[in-house]
Amino acid sequence: MLKKMSVLSVLLLILVSCSKKGVDEAVIFNPKDPKAGEKITVKFYPKRLMEPKGQKYTVYLIYQLFDSQGVKTNRVEMIKKNNYRKADIATKTGDYLLSLKFEDNMGRFEDKSGYGWNIQIQDNKGNVQRNSFYKLGSIYNKKERNINFPDYKKAIEYFNQELTLFPDNYKVWIDLWYSSLRLTTEPAKEFEKIKLELDSLLTNEPESADLLSLAFNAKLKFLNDFEEAQRISNRILSDYKNYDKIHEIAYAAILLRNKANTNAVINDLEEYVKKTKNMEYLKMAYYQLSDLYRQQKRFNEATAIFQKYLSIDSTNISIRLNLANNYVRNGNYKLAQRIIDNAKRLNLTDLNLQNNPWDSPEERESKSNLTQCQILSTQAALDFETKSYRSAIENRKKCLKFRTPFPAYEWEKIGDTYLRMAEIDSAQQAFIKAVSINSSQEGAIKKLKNLFQQNGKSAKNFDTFLKDAVQYELKISAKVAPSAGLIDLKDNNVNVSQQDGKIIVLVFWDSWSDACKREIPSLNELKDSYKKNSKVLFWAVSVEAPVSINKFIRETPFHFHLFHSGFDVKRKFNVIGFPTHIIIDAESKIRFTHVGFSNRIKSELNKEIQFLIDE
Repeated sequence: MLKKMSVLSVLLLILVSCSKKGVDEAVIFNPKDPKAGEKITVKFYPKRLMEPKGQKYTVYLIYQLFDSQGVKTNRVEMIKKNNYRKADIATKTGDYLLSLKFEDNMGRFEDKSGYGWNIQIQDNKGNVQRNSFYKLGSIYNKKERNINFPDYKKAIEYFNQELTLFPDNYKVWIDLWYSSLRLTTEPAKEFEKIKLELDSLLTNEPESADLLSLAFNAKLKFLNDFEEAQRISNRILSDYKNYDKIHEIAYAAILLRNKANTNAVINDLEEYVKKTKNMEYLKMAYYQLSDLYRQQKRFNEATAIFQKYLSIDSTNISIRLNLANNYVRNGNYKLAQRIIDNAKRLNLTDLNLQNNPWDSPEERESKSNLTQCQILSTQAALDFETKSYRSAIENRKKCLKFRTPFPAYEWEKIGDTYLRMAEIDSAQQAFIKAVSINSSQEGAIKKLKNLFQQNGKSAKNFDTFLKDAVQYELKISAKVAPSAGLIDLKDNNVNVSQQDGKIIVLVFWDSWSDACKREIPSLNELKDSYKKNSKVLFWAVSVEAPVSINKFIRETPFHFHLFHSGFDVKRKFNVIGFPTHIIIDAESKIRFTHVGFSNRIKSELNKEIQFLIDE
């Protein structure tokens, strides 16, 4: 009987272990080691994307495949099973390295802390393919993705694995050295090591265009031996004319050869664009040329280059808007409007996904809004020149609603428009808004001073007028915080707008964000410094479930009052990225906002809290 019980216990333990496997592993691939051309089934056991009750809920798989033509990104809706979600990925011969992440229709994502899940697709004989480990390393050293905090140690591991399998894959050395330099505490020794490794390769390996290209890039980027780099580039350009990367060497050689001689750079680039057939380097050369032409105020030539750029990449909105601005400057208003309208049609969600697949949904939305600001600002410039002044003001105010990174500039331009309309009071108020946002907005200050003196007032009283006007503006322009209910980790309910007489430091954070983790010690110190002041509240809102937050704070204590599942609050405060810091005054008005990580966040928040206390 005891023996039977023992056998049953073992069987039960095995069953429990098997049942837990899918839960403990967020992603399972089938087959585990797929070959190029096979279908891959992905099973996803969410750890973060918990399904909300009573809402239509969708999870998407976003995946990337690499082949000789580059990176291809796709998004598919996943099928819901019992405790996991499922999707299939079709591959073809020549594909390698699958990278994937998950997003839901609520703007949340799960992607293994910024790196996604990555596996290698073997060739049809079951071998690891050339560049597979190299591509993995490129992900971890930030080369392929927009990752805030690269893992250079992991990148180095993968680069070394690539060189073990493919020792003649010389381009890997550049990224290996780059990652090593980012990790080292003794750069001088690392540079000496790079020099020795390069010398060893050049001595012991047969000469090839790839090896000389490695030497050129090492001399140029790491060893600062520009004379030798130029000699090597001349050798490649003369002796290896059929080298597949000769366009890359030729482009770098132009900038190296001419250094600060702008006219010489322009002359060489003009010849380069006639010869190169590589589209990526052709675009780089066009962009460089257009910038140099604009610096020399050769706007007609810049316009011609913008047109050529768009003939090979019609989706680049920034180039389109540069072209539109040139048309506005030249008085070609119909063409400018056509270009702006095309830019509006291009600023679409699907295109943003293709261009920025590894951004979070919030980051993609933020980039889309930034592009929308650029479109609106360009439209306003055209409206101004065509004397559609009301439309110009309206578009600039729309731009402000999209959280332009240059609000002071937009308010100054609004002031200019009011001046053109002879609406002096409105112009003055717009200039004051500009200065209240940026105290160094010299153009707005100068225009305000002119208006002040035109009113018959003495210039010596201007500084006092400006200080009083800006302080008043800061107070009256503050918006009332939205009524937003919050639930803390003990299931207590509070509302942001029902804290009369209290200053609230409200932080939107995410336990998966490295930026948020890095600032927590400073935020804890800030909060602890006000522990005797009951008038200042320190709240932190996460969209995550309580179980996720509790797990995090066991390892990383966060001294703020913590709230969970804050999707609605996040939307009401128009939060587009983590961390976001908002300070609400004693009258429930939003007075200060900071988006993103800053080493100075403790001192900045403290200064603003003290300002509100003194007020």
